[in-house]
Formats: sequence, C-alpha cells, structure tokens
Amino acid sequence: MTKPFSLTAPGVGVAKFSGGLSGTYVATGVFNFRYEGTYTITLPNGPGKPGTMAATSSGQIAGKAGSGTERYVLTPLTTCE
Repeated sequence: MTKPFSLTAPGVGVAKFSGGLSGTYVATGVFNFRYEGTYTITLPNGPGKPGTMAATSSGQIAGKAGSGTERYVLTPLTTCE
C-alpha cells in the first residue's frame, strides 16, 4: 500500500488511491458516478497484520450529489500477486 493502488469491481467501477498510509482517491463507474476524497489506513499491530481504512468522500451519481464516510477492515493476504 505504499505505492498507488486500485480497487476494481468489474462492471461497477474502480477506485484509484494515491498510496501510503494516508492520501487521496477518486472512484468512478456506472451511472456516471464520480467521488473524490481522502483515506487513512491504521495498522495498530504493524505491517502485515489486520488493520482498518477510513475514507471520506463527496461527489455525484446519476446527477445526484452526495457525501459520506466509509470504514473498511483490512486483512493481509498470505501472498501478493
């Protein structure tokens, strides 16, 4: 996660993150949605251990404005591809 990374949901959209433990992201996809925001990753037990990511964004979908905060649980993989 130290380098830029993307999360993709085929047929739905993609979120592109700047990389690092905190930064910015842009999510785009179906129904002409586009959200921009910031995120922070917390790894209380260090790298390679479970953690959380909190994100706040605003934007629009199908011409309607919106904003919100999300929280994700991060689970490390045993191998990276």
